[in-house]
Amino acid sequence: MSSTTTFSTVIQRPSHVIVHPLVLLSVVDHYRRAVINTKKRVVGVLLGNWNGQSVNITNSYAGKNE
Repeated sequence: MSSTTTFSTVIQRPSHVIVHPLVLLSVVDHYRRAVINTKKRVVGVLLGNWNGQSVNITNSYAGKNE
C-alpha cells in the first residue's frame, strides 16, 4: 500500500536583519586582502539565527578565493 504525503512550507520574509559590527569588519577585511584591485568575487559564509521576524548575523568565515 502506498501513501502520499505532501508538505506545505510557508517561508516568511524577515522584517529586520541585524549584522554585528565584527561581521562587517571581517567581510571588508577579507575583500581588501583578497580582491581589492581585481574583478574577482569574494566568497564566504554568514552565520546567525532567525527567530521568525528577524535575522541576526553574528559570525562570518572567509572562503578560499582562487
